[in-house]
Parts: sequence; C-alpha cells; structure tokens
Amino acid sequence: MADDPRFPFNSRVPVHLRPGLVRYIDHGVVPGGFLFALLCNDMAKAAKKADALSLAALPYLAGWLETHAPEACWGSLAKVNRWLADHAAQRRHAAGGARG
Repeated sequence: MADDPRFPFNSRVPVHLRPGLVRYIDHGVVPGGFLFALLCNDMAKAAKKADALSLAALPYLAGWLETHAPEACWGSLAKVNRWLADHAAQRRHAAGGARG
C-alpha cells in the first residue's frame, strides 16, 4: 500500500481504509459498511457507521474519490452495485477460463 500512487505520502485518507478502497476499486470486493455508504453517497449512513478517524476524514475521502477513483464505481447505490456485478462477472469468466 505504501507504493500505491493513489495514496501519496501526505494523503489524508486514513491508513486503515486504504486496503478496502483498493480491493473495491481494483477487484470489486465489497467494502465495509462505512466505505459502502460513502461510495453510495449516503453521507448520513456513512456518518453513523464511521469511527472517529473516518468521520474526521470524510471531506478528504470525498475529494480522494473525485480525484483517484473511477467515476463509474461511486456516487450512487446503482453505480456501486453495477461495479460489484461487473467485477463478479470478470472473476467468474477468469475462473472458467482457467479451467478450460
């Protein structure tokens, strides 16, 4: 994670959230409740599920998504569900191709 250019040395994205963001964006792995709510743009739910560090970082996380995350992967529940479905289909295809 230290070498990921999406998180420069001065990134204000909490370190404990970075692996979940990377797994979601790169592999379509469902994140925890806070990140899921954030990605769906449900700030009320994100605030309820946030720990103190994540809550304080909400503005930075929103900016990080704008700058570093594909637009197709966040912003609404529909976008998040599509992102997850697309990645699940890719995993199924890759698994089937590996057996072939």
